[in-house]
Amino acid sequence: MKDYLVNLNRTNLINNNSNLIKGSRFKMVVVLATSSFLFQSCLTSSRQDQLQTSITQLQGQVFQMQEQLNKRDQQISNTTQTALSSKSDVESLQTQLQLTQGVVDELKTKIKRIEENAGSGTSSDSNVISLNSSSDSLTHIQRQIARIELSANSRVGINRKGKLPAKMQTQAEINKSLKASFEQGNMKQTIDQSSLIINAAEATDSMIQTALEYRAEAKFKTQDYKGAAIDFSNYVDFFSSGTKYARALLLAGDSYVYLKNNAIAKSYYQECAKSFPNIPEGKAAAGRLANLSNLNQSSQGQ
Repeated sequence: MKDYLVNLNRTNLINNNSNLIKGSRFKMVVVLATSSFLFQSCLTSSRQDQLQTSITQLQGQVFQMQEQLNKRDQQISNTTQTALSSKSDVESLQTQLQLTQGVVDELKTKIKRIEENAGSGTSSDSNVISLNSSSDSLTHIQRQIARIELSANSRVGINRKGKLPAKMQTQAEINKSLKASFEQGNMKQTIDQSSLIINAAEATDSMIQTALEYRAEAKFKTQDYKGAAIDFSNYVDFFSSGTKYARALLLAGDSYVYLKNNAIAKSYYQECAKSFPNIPEGKAAAGRLANLSNLNQSSQGQ
């Protein structure tokens, strides 16, 4: 019996030691795997932080650019009241335009660098830190830069110091008047009246929204694609809950296609097709997106 107990204790000791060794190995594997995961996560987190920092800096620069354009537009407004008679005034404005284009080019380069850095990791990292997580921010910045680039050579700022037209003092009157002139094909009158409303100090947000809808459509119909692109882009940015939002996305894309900026057009088509898949605008955007993709593939194959 004593021998049996000794053998049993010896067996238990061996088993316990074996389990201890196995447990230690298991813990070591877990620790190593966890450490590796945490290390990769730290790298991923660091790269995401760098990406977000770059995007935030870009957003700040774009905001500053828009502020500069607004100041320039105000300068043009003040100067044109007595005409651009001074040569120095003209040269000053030309210099501002050149500086604007230079900054736009610089911002485009930075965006390209951000995109390259975001996709430069290992295959496993790239899925985590790809631009999918930041695509909305970058797309918005790219659209703003495209709009600034168009605005750099034309006056598009809103000088909210005017008055509403005499017969367009209420929302109902504005709706009726703009609808009538647009449906009658009087695009110039539609654009002029809409501009007066947009520039009126007492105009409400809903009045401005309606005026912007009609002015954008009128500019598009008269093939002023630069003006249409700016107006539709403004509508997308400021009236995302508007009833014409889907149409603004679609026609913003069309406008940029006419301006030969397919990259920006694609971003508007993608949002329209994704957000409104079951309405005519969304389906049309999906078709245009497919056509652009086929066009890119055929050009690359040549």
